[in-house]
Amino acid sequence: MNLQETKEEVLKGVFELYKDNPNGLYDITEAIEECGQDHYEFGKYLVNNGWVRNHQYQGTRFVCQISIEGIEEVAPDYFETHVNTAIGALGIIGGKQSATEILGFEPADIQKVRDIVEHLKTTGHIEDPHYFGTDVLIELSLYGRDHYERNKASFH
Repeated sequence: MNLQETKEEVLKGVFELYKDNPNGLYDITEAIEECGQDHYEFGKYLVNNGWVRNHQYQGTRFVCQISIEGIEEVAPDYFETHVNTAIGALGIIGGKQSATEILGFEPADIQKVRDIVEHLKTTGHIEDPHYFGTDVLIELSLYGRDHYERNKASFH
């Protein structure tokens, strides 16, 4: 399998694991080697492109988590759905709100919430979030408010 095909297959696999448990570190050595790639070199490739985070080489094993960039690489619609949910709710309610509540996640899913919030911040839709415990307070930025106002009809 070529590098591009291996990247797609491995990242999709890690993303599926992330959806079940975003807090886990996943050993992807076997998946990499089944695609005919060296786990050390391919692991470096994933890290250098920012597609994984919290990576570790444990002897002959490569473990990691998928990063926001990795998710965007294999499942770009994942964040878009959550972005629209957050912008719609914040546009209607206004002010600072609980991201966990707006997005409909449980406190145990705080890593997913934090990743979505980080994506919202990176894209400029929200002001600086306030992290605490198992939640994050967020509010729309001027850009986020403009996005809401231009697309208001689709949020109702």
